[in-house]
Amino acid sequence: LGIPFPVDEIGFYPLSFGSHIERYVRGYELYVSDGSPDNVDERNEPIFSLLDAVPTNVDVVVRNRRFPPQHIRYLKLKVTSPEAFELDQLEVRGEGFVRRAVFTSQVFDAGDIANFGRILWAAEEDPGSRLSLQSRIRRVDGDDWTPWSPPYEIPGQEVFTTGPGQFVQLRATLETSVTEASARVDSISFEFSRRVMARRVLGQIQPAETDLGAERRFTYVVNADLDAADLGFDKVDLQTPAWASLQEVRISDRVLPTSAYAVESTKNALSVHLLESEDRIRSSDDVLELVFDCSVLIYGTVFGGHVSASWEADLLPQLIEEENAGDLAVQGSERSLGLVLGETAAVPGVFTPNHDGINDRTAIVFRVSQVIGHAPLKVQVYDLAGRLKATLADMPTESDSFRLEWDGRDDSGETVPPGLYVYRVELAGDVGAFYRTGAVGVAY
Repeated sequence: LGIPFPVDEIGFYPLSFGSHIERYVRGYELYVSDGSPDNVDERNEPIFSLLDAVPTNVDVVVRNRRFPPQHIRYLKLKVTSPEAFELDQLEVRGEGFVRRAVFTSQVFDAGDIANFGRILWAAEEDPGSRLSLQSRIRRVDGDDWTPWSPPYEIPGQEVFTTGPGQFVQLRATLETSVTEASARVDSISFEFSRRVMARRVLGQIQPAETDLGAERRFTYVVNADLDAADLGFDKVDLQTPAWASLQEVRISDRVLPTSAYAVESTKNALSVHLLESEDRIRSSDDVLELVFDCSVLIYGTVFGGHVSASWEADLLPQLIEEENAGDLAVQGSERSLGLVLGETAAVPGVFTPNHDGINDRTAIVFRVSQVIGHAPLKVQVYDLAGRLKATLADMPTESDSFRLEWDGRDDSGETVPPGLYVYRVELAGDVGAFYRTGAVGVAY
């Protein structure tokens, strides 16, 4: 049929006059295939399954509806009776929706290169159906289109882009596994702002290799290609794999005093705001360098980021691009491959949980690296006799830095006696478990 169509009836019959009427099919089997990748053999031929078998047929005109509605691409009729037969018509009927329909929008022209924000849409999906929405961007006339983006998961995601662009195209794929179910799109919109910070903003991080889980000093270099119409920028927001500590800010080798910028650091982000107007990046000759300490937990971590102009709060930020593939990525060193659970420590090593507000707690500090997805993590405290006293964590985790506090109480809420205790960090992996142990003292 060319593509899988919804089918609920298959009919066939001979010519309807004279002796032809007697030459109808007196026994048959119907075989079908939807032609999906799961239903083809090694030669890419369809694999058929039996739809219905009628060993004795008395109907001159067959209208077979003895099967549930389904998507069918290939149909095979096998005549099982020995009598001669004729077929004048073979009819396939059905109601509903095709399994897959793809709609590509016209090209949207922003008029000049623009920065993009969120993509939003309103849609309805019947049970058994789904909508897949993608986008692609072309920078200017003559440039190649970017590949189609991965499907967006939820409205409000950032538009997938490698930098500013002028042209946008959208693609909606509507799929269903049930003939009567459909997905419907009511509206699609996306955010963009046409005045950009620069023609391009390029970034590079050094060093490009480090031991996983170990803190290292990095230099993040930002170069901008600006023309007279571009705004420039005074704010940089970086994505970091762990807490980052800013050490220095330089503009074209000039070290800025700490009073000239504001810093905000969170678990996975570092933000630097240049406070003085004369320090704004307004020329292609201005090179901004951020020096910070951070640890990398996953091989091939990308330090992505955006720049923005704080004095134009309504404009969208601009993506920091790579000039060469890997410019923003840090690889794990060969010697650290396979290191999943890093060194652990109790800080402080001895504490006094007498609730006087001084040295009342300790923290078990460690890093988990190279975990893709989640893995079970358990952190427990034992006495020297091997009796479990406290469970500090029992949960799934991804690659992360941890600081788990213990207030000296056991799992029943009682303060433990003074003495030496052993903590144990256990991470269960696909190929085995990883363990770290250490000692912590309780004193009064």
